[in-house]
Amino acid sequence: TFTQIATGVMRLADVMNNEHTVPSANNMEMLWVDPGTFKMGQSDRHEATPEHNVTLTRGFFLGKYEVTQAEYQAVMTGNTNGLSATPSQFSGNPNRPVEKVSWDDIQIFLDRLNSQESNNSAAGWEYALPTEAEWEYACRAGTNTPYHWGNTPDPSYANYPSSGFNQTRDIGQYPSNKWGFHDMAGNAFEWVNDWRYGSYPSGDKIDPKGPTSSTQRVFRGGAFSQPSNYLQSAARPGNIPSYSSNWIGFRLALRQISLPPSNLNSTAPLTIAENQPIGTVVGEFNATDPDAAATLTYHLVSGAGYGNNSLFTLETNGTLKTATTFDYETNASTYTIRVQARDEFNATVEGNFTVTLIDVSYEPSQPNHFVDLNA
Repeated sequence: TFTQIATGVMRLADVMNNEHTVPSANNMEMLWVDPGTFKMGQSDRHEATPEHNVTLTRGFFLGKYEVTQAEYQAVMTGNTNGLSATPSQFSGNPNRPVEKVSWDDIQIFLDRLNSQESNNSAAGWEYALPTEAEWEYACRAGTNTPYHWGNTPDPSYANYPSSGFNQTRDIGQYPSNKWGFHDMAGNAFEWVNDWRYGSYPSGDKIDPKGPTSSTQRVFRGGAFSQPSNYLQSAARPGNIPSYSSNWIGFRLALRQISLPPSNLNSTAPLTIAENQPIGTVVGEFNATDPDAAATLTYHLVSGAGYGNNSLFTLETNGTLKTATTFDYETNASTYTIRVQARDEFNATVEGNFTVTLIDVSYEPSQPNHFVDLNA
């Protein structure tokens, strides 16, 4: 018998409330984006054709705003990579987007943030740049118009040359899109994760991640100093990963990179005959991992129902063996253990199992048989 629970869901309360905060990044605010399907691209933009349906099978968190100077500084202060924690041209404005950060710089930011948040994040989740598809899906927020607010540029919705500021502004000064994200258009371009290529490959896509290599990375969303056509949801310029400018920043994503294993079970009832030597095999465990080529290991762990763990050993391949000798007449007849299956991202599933001790009974000696000749 067993019960089991899977771990690896990122703060279920966060998902239920559609929001998440990042303590190490000055309490950055993030919003949950449900999985779904949308039409990506734009027929009159040569780099964004052909239009095609994209399905994102997993939800993710995305920054409610662009990463600010204060948030970047909180993570990057003390880095040993020779990077300034205050790189922005328009520095000294903690609530403006950080800029003059390259795609390469952001990888160091992400490494530091994931390390700093390791005790707050569920196994199998990581902070990252959004993919092109994730970014456009969140920017469009269910719309199909060139701009997330409509068909024409409008300085009341974004900071671009017609707005007249000629520099970045504090985040959140313009209305959000329909899903609550601010400044997806204008203020500062936002690096995304993908390598850049020309026109999109034809056909519908599921969870696209772009090409495996190229010379440029993509940035999205337009900027205070760039023409209004870059504000369009489908616009996708790019540059080499080491490039930085006062009109390029980024927005943070938090995504699940590994689903936890499931269906932890023993391959047969767990039984052991009494008086067997230490190291006798009791049974085998296996579990299912939905991620391709995942590596699972098995462990005895503490928790509810683990009371008899010390009487057994569990090899990482799932083989359960005895660590003592059991006697039916003097020992209990059942034993409870707690088993964990763990993938390479430390996402786990755990279960409580019962081992049954079998009484080895011998047939009694048969009495001598004789024939009564006097009968």
